[in-house]
Amino acid sequence: MYKMDGAKTMPKPPSPGSSGNAQVFTVEGHPLIKEVQFSPASDVSTHGGQYYKFTFADGTKVKVIDPLNYKVQYKANPAGVFEANLEKNTVFYNAAGQGLTYKNDMWMLK
Repeated sequence: MYKMDGAKTMPKPPSPGSSGNAQVFTVEGHPLIKEVQFSPASDVSTHGGQYYKFTFADGTKVKVIDPLNYKVQYKANPAGVFEANLEKNTVFYNAAGQGLTYKNDMWMLK
């Protein structure tokens, strides 16, 4: 457990079906942040590259990624066309805090 500014974090076990590499912590006593995750770069990880994810109490998420190493998963839409399958309610940033968007199979600054 880690405590700071009245909020405490508790380790959370890996989700079933995940690579198990991520370190996930639930945050108790914070009005905005519900969960924090650090995922190191890994060959067995879905996304490959290192990232940080913050989940807020309202369900929105922020991911801080390295756009050169973060792999996007693709999923077929109803017409059978493969599209980037980004997490819903998630906003992406690079390490410099610049907003990112995924277009034409590449990360771009917003």
